[in-house]
Amino acid sequence: MNKKTLVLYFALCTLNFAFLVRSGEAADLFVQSVKAPILANPALGSPKVAEAVKGEALKETEKKDNWYKVSYKDKTGWV
Repeated sequence: MNKKTLVLYFALCTLNFAFLVRSGEAADLFVQSVKAPILANPALGSPKVAEAVKGEALKETEKKDNWYKVSYKDKTGWV
């Protein structure tokens, strides 16, 4: 996979989240794409720590620019 394809893949995955019902500081995010990689750091090319699939819920814990830090199962990472 070339770099341009990789960047496009991550951009599309990141854009495919629906942000629903905020309560306090955390929000539940639901995966809308077929797969959503959860990365170790808020940067393209960062190692993948987990991968969520369509319909699964992620718990937002922090926001940094266009990145969201999430908890997913027993992992924490960025989308």
